[in-house]
Amino acid sequence: MMMLFACITVVLLGMLTIALLNTLTFPHLNPAPPHDLQSPLVSILIPARNEAAVIKKTVKNLLSQTYPHFELIILDDNSQDSTATVAQSAGQHDDRLRIIRGQPLPEGWLGKNWACQQLAQAAVGDWLIFTDADVTWQPAALAALMTEIDRTHADVITIWPTQHSQSWSERLVVPLMALAIVGYLPAVLVHRSPWPSFAAANGQCLAFRRSVYESIGGHTRVHSEVLEDVLLARHVKAGGFTLRMVDGNRLVTCRMYRNWTEVREGFAKNILSGYGNSVPLL
Repeated sequence: MMMLFACITVVLLGMLTIALLNTLTFPHLNPAPPHDLQSPLVSILIPARNEAAVIKKTVKNLLSQTYPHFELIILDDNSQDSTATVAQSAGQHDDRLRIIRGQPLPEGWLGKNWACQQLAQAAVGDWLIFTDADVTWQPAALAALMTEIDRTHADVITIWPTQHSQSWSERLVVPLMALAIVGYLPAVLVHRSPWPSFAAANGQCLAFRRSVYESIGGHTRVHSEVLEDVLLARHVKAGGFTLRMVDGNRLVTCRMYRNWTEVREGFAKNILSGYGNSVPLL
């Protein structure tokens, strides 16, 4: 019993140490001055399925970005609601917005991975930013992200959005997902070590230098994987490229779930990311 207590104590102290280290070293997005028109072209890519309830706000927020040189592409992934119509209306004929229809799912692919691969093929930007329809970008967020890229020369950056929770189930579960990163994975090793095992990513916001995305094989490389974001991050490191994590710092926010069913299903997927895909831990 004493040995078990000692082991638990060591684990908890280790988690506390890593959490404190991350508190001190985890970088944050910060508001940035306006960029000029020579800035790289950015493709903001959103796979959307049955997102009519949130897509209007998302489109309006993204088209309000202060960063001057971007396109916004939304893939309507065979929605059963009015996602495409609402998105198009929200764009008010803005020529930076394109709506494309998802093609039939090939054998062996998961839906989101196939949607992201199609988005990448349609994009023309130097940077590809995959983000979810329920992620809110403040007007200065894209400029802040591109400034961080300029400052760090990163090849891939993943943002951990500030999470909004309202229901009791969200407030119970969402912090556990954050703990999977903050308490187990030192950000300094993600940024400085070459080892793929020290890699993490959040598919809610994942930005690739286009040449790097293509070099690692894009979403084709992870076409059947549930934890595609984490595995892409590992491929980035295995390819010798640089990966960086940043906190959204309220410039990028998200409310992930709205009911217990969504919380349960999301927890089952996301907790795998933090615990190394170890199913017995669920």
